[in-house]
Amino acid sequence: FFEDPERRRLVLGGPAGAADLVLSPRPGRRPSPSWVGQRFAPTALTVRVYDNTLSAVAALDVSLLGDATRDAWRARYRAAAAEPRLVSSDYDLHLGSGALTWLSAPCGAAGTAGRFVATAWPADGGTAASVVCDFDRCGVRVDGACMARTPLPRGALKAIDAGQRLRRGPYLWRAAVDMDPAGAAAVDAPHPAPPGERVARGRFDLHLDGATLTYVKAPCRPDDMASPFFLHVFPADPSALPEERRRSGFHNLDFSIKDHDAALLARLGGRCVAWRRLPDGPIARLRTGQLDGYRDRVYLSDLHRTLWTIEIKGPM
Repeated sequence: FFEDPERRRLVLGGPAGAADLVLSPRPGRRPSPSWVGQRFAPTALTVRVYDNTLSAVAALDVSLLGDATRDAWRARYRAAAAEPRLVSSDYDLHLGSGALTWLSAPCGAAGTAGRFVATAWPADGGTAASVVCDFDRCGVRVDGACMARTPLPRGALKAIDAGQRLRRGPYLWRAAVDMDPAGAAAVDAPHPAPPGERVARGRFDLHLDGATLTYVKAPCRPDDMASPFFLHVFPADPSALPEERRRSGFHNLDFSIKDHDAALLARLGGRCVAWRRLPDGPIARLRTGQLDGYRDRVYLSDLHRTLWTIEIKGPM
């Protein structure tokens, strides 16, 4: 099904946003009583037995598909771009018949790193309905642009809250949409601050929500993400520390640009976002900062310098 013989292969592993193809064990629709059926990205190959679909390969990039399919998705992209635009920023948010569409051009792997979230409130005062949509389920790349289309529930709506958030992390952007009689309007900023108390403000912001410490910097260059972060958590009860950490007196939760446990750095819309979940239990104080000067992955005091460091006192 590939036009290019050199691409007649599947590569397993890596984030879906950086992939051309995704092998899905749950192809087609995800039925829901209140939402229009949610579809995957266009299917390049389907495995069927006795009319039952066992698996499917979704093509996240329509350039891999034939001319007719590629042209059809280009037409869908143009139609979505012509729908009423609610937000125009590093991305565009469009509201069409039965769906909310996110468009971004140009678009790289970082733009598809999060989950698209939408909550809709019906006009009749009924229960709000929510949907979460990953790029590999409802997104596609068209000529270097990214398009993710989230279906909306049937019937008249009062308001929509939409956004994109990192997996297990903060929102990258968020917009509240008021569906008033005069027409829908986005009523809040597309790049709000993360939730929680802002505990530091300067060239970057630090936010603490009780369970997570979030670092945000805007504008942000790729160089700003090149150095590792450290987070030292001093528990109120030092006996709660693992035995190997009791001498130092703190949890050492260093993290870098690569995924590590619940930590992640992302660059989207000109912002750098990094966060780290804190250990359970009461915390007396935190010490966090960013280092520079690692050489050959050797962590020695004479090989690095501290770009910034901040201490936050509890109780937390």
